Amino acid sequence: MVVAPAANVVDEILHMKKRMDALYRSCLEAARRGPEPDEGEGKARPWEPAVDVYEDERTWIAVVDLPGVSEKDLLVEAAEGEIFVRGTSSLREPAGMKAVLRERSCGPFQRRLVMPKEAAQDRVSAEFRDGVLTIRVPKKEVDSRKIVVRSDL
Repeated sequence: MVVAPAANVVDEILHMKKRMDALYRSCLEAARRGPEPDEGEGKARPWEPAVDVYEDERTWIAVVDLPGVSEKDLLVEAAEGEIFVRGTSSLREPAGMKAVLRERSCGPFQRRLVMPKEAAQDRVSAEFRDGVLTIRVPKKEVDSRKIVVRSDL
């Protein structure tokens, strides 16, 4: 096995960091622009809404930002250890105007969340208020029992 000098390893790590920073910036810029219409169809490409996940001893909570989405355009399904959030955001430009800068996504969206093994999948619930979807996933209660310890004394 050939071991590279330490200076070369540090240089390579710094070079990789610069490339990752550039990739991250380009992804952020694309997200800020939002989806662009597909050529010839006038339809927006699917996008993924932002999600934050929290937990305590008894529950996981996923908070999904869905600006411009109405409840009738939202579908939440739980199946085989996954939660699917699908729908359409109907954000539109004001009449007679065109977008100069678009940071909010619009059009069809989907998001797939994998539930932990400890999730009580049959008790998942969701609430939608003010453009924010909150999904609650209770944890299974752990069955425990005392074990009698015997000694050979």
